[in-house]
Amino acid sequence: MPAVRAGIGDQAARLAALRERLRALYGPEQRLLAVDFTAELAPVETQDEDPAPDSRRFHLWGFMGAPGVSRSTREDQHLFVNRRPVENRGLNFALLEGYHTALMKGRYPVCCLFLEIHPSEVDVNIHPAKREVKFHREANVRRLVAQAARQTLLDFHGSKAGGQAQQPPGTGQPPAAAMTPAPPAAPAAVQAALPHFPHAPSPIPPPTRPIPAQTYSPPQAPATPAPTPSSIPSPQPAPAIPRPAAAVPLPSDIPVPLLKVPLRLVGVVGRLYVVLESDRGLVLLDQHAAHERILFEQMLNRLERNALAPSQRLLLPETVELSARDANFLREQLPALTRLGVGLSEFGERTFLLDALPPFVKAAGPRQFVLELVDELK
Repeated sequence: MPAVRAGIGDQAARLAALRERLRALYGPEQRLLAVDFTAELAPVETQDEDPAPDSRRFHLWGFMGAPGVSRSTREDQHLFVNRRPVENRGLNFALLEGYHTALMKGRYPVCCLFLEIHPSEVDVNIHPAKREVKFHREANVRRLVAQAARQTLLDFHGSKAGGQAQQPPGTGQPPAAAMTPAPPAAPAAVQAALPHFPHAPSPIPPPTRPIPAQTYSPPQAPATPAPTPSSIPSPQPAPAIPRPAAAVPLPSDIPVPLLKVPLRLVGVVGRLYVVLESDRGLVLLDQHAAHERILFEQMLNRLERNALAPSQRLLLPETVELSARDANFLREQLPALTRLGVGLSEFGERTFLLDALPPFVKAAGPRQFVLELVDELK
């Protein structure tokens, strides 16, 4: 791919050239945000003489993914320090700090960022291949990178909010629709629909009045004449007392799996968690995770039987353009994906055609589905 020339002083031309290069690598479907952040490093307190003015300059520019654009690995994070591709875990964590809650757990941002800093602030003698670098003021650099990512996201959300309809000028009062109270939310579970469990009978209270103590005197037997030897009966053998059998474990002593314990339905929370009750206590069931587990077991059974999974044709096939690395990897997985019901075929050098999916797959976007599929297979 030929190099794109851009003037060093013209920042807009540099961003345009980088955008064109990223579009050629990843396709036009990837949404990216331009980053152009300039700041100064904090001065060192132990430094006696005043350094040169440009030694504290910090300039970060490039592109990073918009909210919703992410990968499950860090493979699409390209970081450059003074035009050198580097690896630094502090910069990776700084990006996560900048995105904060804009990323789900286990997802990593997509970016191509160039950091321009004074060479005296960078130590390149960390790895023999000069791939890893270390900053003398690591905490300061990390704070500024996180601030740059956070500021870019705030500008993006601010531009979206500015395009929405504003309130009518004049009175300064909110519109009538905004002052209308919202209807009360419906209860999560109706009490009448819950099963009725009878209350256990209350125990009999102990007597409150003390029972008076009584003395016991054995009754006196009447006087009888002494027995003669002939009148004494012969002793009879005592009846045999049966010995107790070996203790048989009761059914309650045997541990029973939770799925075999009788459960009583209580309700559903947020259309996600099913609340159940058993003799052991409260049970929370994630019905989406349980459904995914059932589908996973069914898919494994089909693969063991060398059977093809059911597939449903899409009304309109979708084309997905990937990077060269992802395209080469996905090309090797096409036979296995066909057995799983995913209809993917080559449609160009780095373009694939998605025309069928398993019936249980609900994919909002074909590109995001294919990217997540590639990441999971890797």
